[in-house]
Amino acid sequence: IPQLKNKLYCYYCYPYKNFPEVRDHCTMTQYGNCYYLIGGIGSILSSSNSVWKLDMGTLLWNKLTNSQEQLTPQNRFGHTSICYQNILYVIGGRTKYNHSYVFSDFDFYDLEKNKFTYKQCYTRDRLQFRYGHISHLINNQIIVHGGINEDGKVLNDTFIISLSPFKTLSAKVSYEYP
Repeated sequence: IPQLKNKLYCYYCYPYKNFPEVRDHCTMTQYGNCYYLIGGIGSILSSSNSVWKLDMGTLLWNKLTNSQEQLTPQNRFGHTSICYQNILYVIGGRTKYNHSYVFSDFDFYDLEKNKFTYKQCYTRDRLQFRYGHISHLINNQIIVHGGINEDGKVLNDTFIISLSPFKTLSAKVSYEYP
């Protein structure tokens, strides 16, 4: 694939036998020369726990399987995902379109060990259950803002998740302008 230099290239990856199923409300996160498609909700309104890898060198998809079969990520959509070092962090989301469980946890996918782990933050400033939020990585911190909680309330809060050491902090955001 040529380097992008003020040009837009459009590539179509033909749906071979290895191709992600139809979905929306999923995330796609870059690590190196690959993109990782995580979760989402499918055509029959059921959430997915699959993780697919798109190699930009070959333009081929591969479905990733967990090296620890007993621990797989929760089915979820409306989550966010961030890659830091070789770990995909999957934050929040919900399980079903109607009558669903909303998450406040983190699923981790170690890209080098091909292994999922799960973590709940137990700190004074605990991240609320949420979906439909936004998140962004700045240095070694994930900023999480807004979303909808398990009661359907729209959230207007901001959390900072430190990745080393792993902890969450509630951020006091001022809406005053200088």
